[in-house]
Amino acid sequence: MKREDRQTEILKIIRSQKISSITELRGVLAEREINVAMATLSRDLQSLRVGKIMDSETKVRYFAQQSIEKDPSDELLVEVRDEVTDVIVNDFIVVIRTVPYWTDSISDLIDRSDFPEVVSTLAGYDNMWVLTKGNQDATRFANRIRALMG
Repeated sequence: MKREDRQTEILKIIRSQKISSITELRGVLAEREINVAMATLSRDLQSLRVGKIMDSETKVRYFAQQSIEKDPSDELLVEVRDEVTDVIVNDFIVVIRTVPYWTDSISDLIDRSDFPEVVSTLAGYDNMWVLTKGNQDATRFANRIRALMG
């Protein structure tokens, strides 16, 4: 299997399952009949800039900020539903509170989603600011995120 195809599968797995170790990832790949040496898999994870984060259940798992899809809306739906805890509007700024360490991922997805209301995002530890074009845009965007929260 080509490296690019293997790496695409790795990203699909990491984005769809909570994988907590390289051994677990290797096992899932093997189930898909993708056999890879541990050293090769380690290099793939480094190349893809995959890291580990703590999820909302305080379990460590792999996380890939790089996307394999052009449209990040499905990923945004999952991450907002699972990781966003609150949305607050203050004039043209929307503050999104998250489980710790998730703001980088959500910020990246918002930036790539081409929301017409959004000018920029700024991510911190467990909250992020979304700068919008105006007060009405902030309210509209906050309502979109709240709808994704379920």
